[in-house]
Amino acid sequence: MALNRTIMIQGVASGVGKSLICTGLCRLYARRGLHVAPFKAQNMALNAGVDIYGGEMARSQIVQAYAAYVYPESIMNPILLKAESDSMCQVIVRGKVYGRFSAGEYKRVVKHELWPIVVDSLSKLKERVDLVVIEGAGSPVELNLKDDEIVNMKVAQLFSSPVILVSSIDKGGVFASVYGTLALLPDDEAMLVRGLLVNRFRGDISLFESGARLLEDLVKRPVLGVLPELDSIRTAEDALDLDELNDSADWMVDDKVRIAVVRLPRISNFDEFIPLIHDARFAVRFTQAPLALQEADVIILPGTKTTISDLNWIRERKLDRAIFNAVEREKTVIGICGGYQMLGREIVDCMGAELRGTAAGLGILDIETVFHTTKVTQHVNARVIANKGLFKSITDKELAGYEIHMGRPIARTDPVFDLGGRYDGTMNTKGNVLGFSIHGLFNNRLFRDALYAHITNDHAYFDEKDSFGKTDAADIVADVIESSVNMSMLDSIIFD
Repeated sequence: MALNRTIMIQGVASGVGKSLICTGLCRLYARRGLHVAPFKAQNMALNAGVDIYGGEMARSQIVQAYAAYVYPESIMNPILLKAESDSMCQVIVRGKVYGRFSAGEYKRVVKHELWPIVVDSLSKLKERVDLVVIEGAGSPVELNLKDDEIVNMKVAQLFSSPVILVSSIDKGGVFASVYGTLALLPDDEAMLVRGLLVNRFRGDISLFESGARLLEDLVKRPVLGVLPELDSIRTAEDALDLDELNDSADWMVDDKVRIAVVRLPRISNFDEFIPLIHDARFAVRFTQAPLALQEADVIILPGTKTTISDLNWIRERKLDRAIFNAVEREKTVIGICGGYQMLGREIVDCMGAELRGTAAGLGILDIETVFHTTKVTQHVNARVIANKGLFKSITDKELAGYEIHMGRPIARTDPVFDLGGRYDGTMNTKGNVLGFSIHGLFNNRLFRDALYAHITNDHAYFDEKDSFGKTDAADIVADVIESSVNMSMLDSIIFD
């Protein structure tokens, strides 16, 4: 095989499964002994994480990197856009905050400042590895955006990368979406599309054999495979996907611990709840309904890109009353990062990091948060020093996580974690309300066990071994791709 190659996965629309397919391909070719790396030039996502150097990047590329058995680096996702409103976003470039831009302002910097960074990042990555698995974004034929796009066909043309076009059959429209996408591409771009994947088929895949042949005849491209719907793989890259993670049937099961995650308008890092969703002891619901908060055993205020705006939204929705009621009933309430800041007394933003000014928090925890212009982004090992509430059973244990925040909470009561001489988190006197700045703690089996034991008083599942790894799904997806795709044809597209 010739090495230093690329393969690009594009889609007819957002949400067709590009990220998961890229994850599977990273694992599949890495298992064959190739040095593989993921790449996505620009990702708009509030699900972010920290690379090995402390830089910020999209969680989807972090997962893909681990699937490829390599450490994540921000060069794999050189541009990350984090929406702060419908018209403003924070721009992260190679792991660091580049600035805040309106849509019009961002358009002006793309060609002159950011495209060269994309070119440099992909060029360097390609030199280092055998195969780069490149992910596109949305559709390559958003015609009103095409002149300034830096994530789809412009990237494919950079190294004449072969493109596999993915469609999703679960909502119908495969024939029209594939045909329309190829018809709208200019000839020099369309020629890069070498094959098709049909994703999310339910039932007997053999029933689509005639459909695959019809599609091939229609667009003169081979259908490399039809992939089944992977119900066992619960993922969400975009907040619009959160409804798919809710399981009403699980919510009604009496022996499960019910966890209501408040679905904030700018909810971030919500993939950190995937371990809870995969853990059979818990039922998780992302919700904006006061009734769901009332029914829950645990309420979580998650991270958010816009703490003050989302706090105002909570009050407008009267969700603060449901939270106060839960506290009075001594239910467990957990605040993470921005959610932790909301539980405090005051949020001060003198520098205009979000909305310049001071906002009153919910006043449940004795903290004050001050926003800075610099962002904390780092991995942490957090030693538990609290000895009440759910932490009582794991005092002195160490948990792994990561921080991404501009607000610095200042606690006036005893902290929860020792981060190597720096402290984080606090609790109320009864121990049923707690908050911390650390993301990713539910990846630790120990922390999930402690939560379950605290709610149910059942320690039977207590286990210090972490049973939820970063890439549990990667082998499953890789196996499905290997069994569902014409691999010899895919190999020839990539390596010949």
